[in-house]
Amino acid sequence: MSEVRSELRYLASHEWARAFRRFRPEVAAQRFAPRPMIVLHGDDDESVPVSDARRIATAHGSPEMSVLRGAGHRLRHDPRAVAVLLGWLERVRDE
Repeated sequence: MSEVRSELRYLASHEWARAFRRFRPEVAAQRFAPRPMIVLHGDDDESVPVSDARRIATAHGSPEMSVLRGAGHRLRHDPRAVAVLLGWLERVRDE
């Protein structure tokens, strides 16, 4: 456990960690608009609440949003998320 704590202290001391703490996803989403954006989220995510994803979507104004039932934080391992993303990419490409 002490190894984990020392690793966390090390990571937190670096500039990228400070920049990460300053990052505001809602502001980034506003700046990204009106370009197409998709927000994918699992309703069983224990790391980030669905309400955060909804705030990002609202800040953008017109993203496609998909909340996957029973999915957790690691959506790249969920074939449903991959299917949603690929479908979105095809639609955006064809616009």
